[in-house]
Formats: sequence, C-alpha cells, structure tokens
Amino acid sequence: MKIASALNKLSELYTAKKDYKAAIQVYLRVLQIHEEVFGQNDVNLTFTLDRLAVLNYAAGSFKETEAAYMRMLALREKAHGSN
Repeated sequence: MKIASALNKLSELYTAKKDYKAAIQVYLRVLQIHEEVFGQNDVNLTFTLDRLAVLNYAAGSFKETEAAYMRMLALREKAHGSN
C-alpha cells in the first residue's frame, strides 16, 4: 500500500499540472494495486474509482468517467443495498 500511496501523490502532482492523461495512467496503477489488496469487488475500491472518474472527466473522457461511476455504484449497492 505504500507504493499506492506514493503513486497517489504522483497523480496529484500531474493533476495540479493539468496533465490529466498522465494522472489517469498513474491512478490506473493505484486501482490495480487496490484490486490486488482488496479484491475486484470490494467496496473499498469506491474511493479509488471516484478519483479515477473525476480525472477522466477532467480529461474529457466521458465514457471512462461513466464506466468508473457505474462500477462504483454497483459496488456500493452490493455492499449497502440499492436504497
């Protein structure tokens, strides 16, 4: 998780520089690490997916934004119900 934390900081740097494509690539690696640690269907991934959706939105990648939000919603509904 220390690597994911360092990568998160790097993504924040790229975001501050408005280099969203670089930030997304780094954050995809963060997501991969979190999936390995928590599993692909764990509700703990929702923060990571939310951040990835925000970055994709900033980059104008709306299809990827929607996919991240839909996956996040599915994980939350599975964990907490649909209400």
